Amino acid sequence: MRTSRVNITSPEDIVAQARAAGRADLDRGTGGGHGVVGSGGHTLNGADWAPASTERMTLILDSGGISVLAGHRARLAELRQRDLWPPQIPAVVLTEALTGDHRRYFHENQLVRMCQVRDVTEQLARDTALLRTRSGPATTISATDAVVAAMAVGVAEPMVLTGDPDDLTALVAEHQTTVIIAGE
Repeated sequence: MRTSRVNITSPEDIVAQARAAGRADLDRGTGGGHGVVGSGGHTLNGADWAPASTERMTLILDSGGISVLAGHRARLAELRQRDLWPPQIPAVVLTEALTGDHRRYFHENQLVRMCQVRDVTEQLARDTALLRTRSGPATTISATDAVVAAMAVGVAEPMVLTGDPDDLTALVAEHQTTVIIAGE
């Protein structure tokens, strides 16, 4: 069984980490994932920082991630500058993040149009079911959270911006994934 540490930080830490590191990446060196890393010589959340990898980090948003970024131009600009743009959003997340009333959720809709909304394929759905089952009682974890987690573990250098860290932490505990809390 492969295990790794899951780092949980706030959305403000994304910007601070990116500024301090020059570019946020995950260390894929020996011993599995060690958290968000950048230029050497520093520690963050107990993780040693190392030189940035050559792979591009993939930012994935759940409904909490959409909520925390919607209407915050400075955060969006910083994510673009640090090559964490555009984020990926599984299409099913829109069912939690929006109501269908475009007037009520103007900023959220504007943000979604700037992101890459991804379909939930049959393979992703099967991977989701497996993750959900392996993490414990599947009935206590939402299918939407499980889709976000399955998408994260299926991409290189994943980072998930979430408002539900407990379930996502359980879902990605055996993978090299950084879970970021969208608000505290």
